[in-house]
Amino acid sequence: MLSTIVASGPSAEAIPPSSARLFMVSDSVGLGAKGAIANAFAGWQVTVTGKPGLFTEQLVRYVTQAPAAQFGDDAVVATGYNYPYWAPTRFDASIDQMMNALLAKGVQRVFWVTMREVKPEWYSKWNGLSKPYQTLYRTYPYANEQLRNAMNRWPQLNILDWAAITDQTGVTSDAIHFFGDYSVGALRYAAMVFNGVTNARTRRPAGTVTQLQITGTPGVPDDAVAASLTITAVHPRNGGYVTAYACGTERPTVANLNHRTSENVAALAIVPIGPDGTVCLYQSSAGHLVVDLNGVFTAASGFMPLTPQRAIDTRGGAAPLSDTVITAHLGQLIGAPTGKFLAVVNLTGVATIDGVVRVFTCSNFVPPTPSRPVEAGRAQGITVVVPTDENGDVCLHATGGVHLVLDLLGAFPVSEVLQPTFAHRLVDTRTTGGALVPSVDREVIAAGDGAAMVTLTAVDPQGIGYLTARPCVTDAGTSVLNVVPNHQQSGSAIVSLATGLCVRSSVSTQVLVDSWGVAGSAYRAVTPVRLLDTRL
Repeated sequence: MLSTIVASGPSAEAIPPSSARLFMVSDSVGLGAKGAIANAFAGWQVTVTGKPGLFTEQLVRYVTQAPAAQFGDDAVVATGYNYPYWAPTRFDASIDQMMNALLAKGVQRVFWVTMREVKPEWYSKWNGLSKPYQTLYRTYPYANEQLRNAMNRWPQLNILDWAAITDQTGVTSDAIHFFGDYSVGALRYAAMVFNGVTNARTRRPAGTVTQLQITGTPGVPDDAVAASLTITAVHPRNGGYVTAYACGTERPTVANLNHRTSENVAALAIVPIGPDGTVCLYQSSAGHLVVDLNGVFTAASGFMPLTPQRAIDTRGGAAPLSDTVITAHLGQLIGAPTGKFLAVVNLTGVATIDGVVRVFTCSNFVPPTPSRPVEAGRAQGITVVVPTDENGDVCLHATGGVHLVLDLLGAFPVSEVLQPTFAHRLVDTRTTGGALVPSVDREVIAAGDGAAMVTLTAVDPQGIGYLTARPCVTDAGTSVLNVVPNHQQSGSAIVSLATGLCVRSSVSTQVLVDSWGVAGSAYRAVTPVRLLDTRL
């Protein structure tokens, strides 16, 4: 069932005192962050119980024997590490046992922490790791998959994906245990639990359509025809997508953003504005949405809103692409089989092997073209404006092992008001300037006219956080991409150059900044403004 919400501004929902209770049952891993968890949930009644070395079915009795007064709406389960390597299927049955026990206590939402997936190359870092333990580590990806499958039969079950944010050394002492109750790893673990639990209390259901008013926002002219938005999915219950489109038109079948369970993902979207001055956002999974307005295109841009169409999808049985160039005939999709135009496209890479995807004018492949790193097992996209060649074609390139999906979202005529250029690298902090320092601006482009179209790529971020690209001397609380440790992520933005373009990160990270064009007077940049944050 679809639900439609008209967003008129952030709203707050108080936490009922009777449900501000957290019951957590765990083996030694979660118990090792007991103090950090209690601090994170300050003001809550928190019970953290369990015993090291026990299987999940053995920990069920800690639930059944606990007093009813310890339970509220939310419970956290952090077990699974201790299953015998010779019988991993026991874990699947124990999930049902634990869920039944918690629901019998009146719990409404259960949050299960995934197990850290220990890389084989790390085994040698810890002395005394016997072969049985090494084999046990290999069962953790299987157990995590069992957890994700269990969400299909337990609508009350939510995943806290510890495995997705711990792909680095230094957060644990022996691959899975923390150095101490308030160590970096324990604090990061506690923050993940807190954010997951609190975000889930008010998240919007799957199928929600949110309507946002664009015209009437300060700085937005009456003749605005398309909006430049940064859309962020926050802690979705399941993997899924978000689609942005003009309200009053049929919802397209293509996505502006893809996400996995429990992850935060941001994406640029250039969205037609409906006749009533609004845009709509559809979310396929229960979760939160954050939407930032960066600017609008006016009628002078010549923007042609199109019914989004899928131009390329290589997933139909063929092998993933590796160092391969393919052509997309976009002109044929809009009834202009020949002739140049500026295509608004979303390129998504679906990787089986880590790689990079790019989109560019066929006659001009000069890296770095607008690109996006894609990690194995992920679907990751990038939205850009790219000139077609004289045949109305653009070209795509993939490395690694990646399937490509290209969606045509809109078009501009070739003119001076919007000038995509050969992409060039503005900043590589690995060679010049050093890593970004948290909460400190780094100027990338000096003050000037128009707006810059840029892509940010975070390389080796040292924590969970976000990056922003915005006009210098502003302090807008908006973001371009979200990051987790030891993963490369990219995001695009169109940013006013009136006071220069600055980048900032909430965590220490190396960053690449690539420019792929300039928007002129037909693009009206605004001081980035948050239109929606459903977490509030």
